[in-house]
Amino acid sequence: MTNCVFICVINNIVVQQKFANDVEIIANEQNQNYPIIRLTNNKDVIIKFLSPELEQLIGLIEFRHIQENETLVAFSEGKFDETKDNSLAYLNLHLSLLKMYFTCLWMIKDNSVDFDLGFLYFRNIRNEIEVSSNIFSASNFSCQGNSKLVSFSVAELKQASEFLKESIVIESDKLKSANSYKYGRITISNYFIQHARSCSDLGLKMTSYCSSLETLFSNDNTELSHKLAERVAHFLSVDKIKRINLFKLMKKAYEVRSKVVHGGTFKPEKIKEIETLIIEVDKICRQIMIYAFTRPDPDNIFNWSNENHEAYFLDLIMT
Repeated sequence: MTNCVFICVINNIVVQQKFANDVEIIANEQNQNYPIIRLTNNKDVIIKFLSPELEQLIGLIEFRHIQENETLVAFSEGKFDETKDNSLAYLNLHLSLLKMYFTCLWMIKDNSVDFDLGFLYFRNIRNEIEVSSNIFSASNFSCQGNSKLVSFSVAELKQASEFLKESIVIESDKLKSANSYKYGRITISNYFIQHARSCSDLGLKMTSYCSSLETLFSNDNTELSHKLAERVAHFLSVDKIKRINLFKLMKKAYEVRSKVVHGGTFKPEKIKEIETLIIEVDKICRQIMIYAFTRPDPDNIFNWSNENHEAYFLDLIMT
């Protein structure tokens, strides 16, 4: 087995506290092939990995980026079988796990947390120092379509880690369609959320948010705008005034979605309105996805059959 070190700088995030202990990122027990990654901003922890050989192999700019003060760094010490496993594939397991962890950070609050290059540093079977590097092309953006520095506490980082460990199953298959028969509503809905987060265009982002909610709340295309607004409103609140406001908000969101997919255009003042509206839609999606990911079976209605799902919302609305 080949000893290796994974290291990657996390962008668009600041943690004011200096870590007393590393935050562990551990995959759900159904994903045992994934490594354990740790997060820290403690340079005393990171410095032991910053050798002259690593600087030479990754370049001075990347090396200094890792060294920067208050930088949040993901790292892992592990082993892989170089005779069987490709080092790039093993590196990609780390990056995939980080991407899913970023979903869990979004479940805490809106953000554009992401990474650039990730590195896997090891001595190969020829006793040569080697580094594999990779970057995932899709970046994350805030709900308003920009990149911004967002503050997280250590407690919030740990809460996101708990979401990942307890509730999230990582779909490792790379299918041409997320709507494969093997996936349920929650997985498909999450694909739309990930598309929304990787899109800076407000109209397309709103379209993906609405598609995510459609996946969870509807079984057909009949009166979809009204049905979606009504079901979301009743699902999220028992208060009549709040339900009315949620209904109106979702109708506005769906109007934007419909205009986008049918080639409509927006005046500047309408785009400003969408910038405000999408913040509320993002919050709605977050609240619902937390339920979807964390509610256990058999109580999770989004895992029910179409017949039982439809009956639940009919009863909810008629009550």
